[in-house]
Amino acid sequence: ELGNLNARLGRLNEAIQAYSASVAIDSSHYRARHNLAVIIADQGQLPQAIELLKELYNYTPAFSTLALFYTKQGRYDLAESILNKALSTKGIHLDERRQLGHLYLRQGRYGEAKIELDHALALDSTQTETHRLLGLLHLAEKRYERALESFNIAIEYDPYSVEAHYNVASTLTALKHEKKAREALARFDTLSTYAAHIARLRRQLDLDPDNLETHIELAYSYRRLGNDDAALTHYHSALDSHPDNLEAILALSGFFLEHGVDDEVIELSRKGIALNPEDIRISNLYFDQGYAHMRNKRYMDAISAFENAVHLDPSLAKAWNNLGNIHIVLGDTAAAQRSFVEAISANPQIAEAHYNLGSIYLGNSDLDRAEQAYNA
Repeated sequence: ELGNLNARLGRLNEAIQAYSASVAIDSSHYRARHNLAVIIADQGQLPQAIELLKELYNYTPAFSTLALFYTKQGRYDLAESILNKALSTKGIHLDERRQLGHLYLRQGRYGEAKIELDHALALDSTQTETHRLLGLLHLAEKRYERALESFNIAIEYDPYSVEAHYNVASTLTALKHEKKAREALARFDTLSTYAAHIARLRRQLDLDPDNLETHIELAYSYRRLGNDDAALTHYHSALDSHPDNLEAILALSGFFLEHGVDDEVIELSRKGIALNPEDIRISNLYFDQGYAHMRNKRYMDAISAFENAVHLDPSLAKAWNNLGNIHIVLGDTAAAQRSFVEAISANPQIAEAHYNLGSIYLGNSDLDRAEQAYNA
């Protein structure tokens, strides 16, 4: 378990030490041996990883991983053999079916590939990679319309799939849809830039596992690719290494706020405020706290938090606007109007506050000012 935790936190050397200790105590600990093999393979020690897995005779997940490693070495016959061995055991075997389909596709055995990929799709029709591989199969057989359909389904399930966007661009080019192909290629370029940036950051992290800036930048990049699980891991890693750092607390609080994890928002914001009472940036933590309270209809707590936020930083237009919204709910129109005016003063471009102010004027039959606010 310590190895798993270190692996999730990106501390691969510590994970290797923990897994190795587990295997030294109990050589038949299949999960530790398997996870150790995965990490050392990721570090370029593929032959050693294969030797570790070859000894796991009865651990089904090891079959799929071992087949993947054999495929990377170009030893397709061994990969196929081990995958068929996995299929002979009890279980659903979605990954093994898809992996076998991919293996057959690599070898040009299209009929066998389609059987396995269709089987995988029947087991779970929401898997992005299965649809993408079916698209590659159709593309190889020059069934371009069907390939495009499969790639688009893959993107529906994962809009951030770098490979699927490239495949769409290639298929559109084959179909002579040049404008759409350029648009798809531009999207691919954007996503691949983030993916390359993530790869660079991960290499930096291998050298300095506790670097705060690298973890936060990785989390941001993963969020841009839609991988919130990986982003959360790196936010936690940043806080694990720097538990009192305000930047890390702000980043994780904002993440939780966006995902509606309000209890975590309130706990983190209280911690950050207590540790940094003189830092103006805690105004953002008061805002997060206020929004979490407002979302749960704890209006007096929300008012207190938003008022603290604008006291520290009067330019927080959204905090002023939310104060106005709460006053509307509580029936205090005059206080709401003052808050919306403050929001506009802080940021004349905040459309919500203009709209809310217009609604108050309309309710008071002040039509000229209502029209001005709505136009604004």
